Amino acid sequence: MDTAAVYERFRELAGLGEEETRFVSLANDACRYIESIKSKRELSESDEKRLELLAAAYTFRLFSMCGSEELRSFVAGDVRITSSAGVREKAESLWNALSAENSDLIGGSGFLFGRVM
Repeated sequence: MDTAAVYERFRELAGLGEEETRFVSLANDACRYIESIKSKRELSESDEKRLELLAAAYTFRLFSMCGSEELRSFVAGDVRITSSAGVREKAESLWNALSAENSDLIGGSGFLFGRVM
């Protein structure tokens, strides 16, 4: 898996600039994780690209979990401001959607451990 391509896609997902390199280790960890759960050993070029996108989404998910909690609602007198889904929710939704779409490439049981609340 091309870690540089994964990191580039992650930066696009997260809206980070090209010069941002602080999170390369997250991309490396995500690539190792995706490699550990992939079910197919012989992959086409298309399959490799799908796994790279999945690794980028997992990197984005890790990145969102490392950040501080975002302000979701603010009330001041008669003014109430509520934001839409935060980065963490978007990252989680993206990961869930892509892991479902690419279930033929990862895991055999249909279960991926996410977190315990």
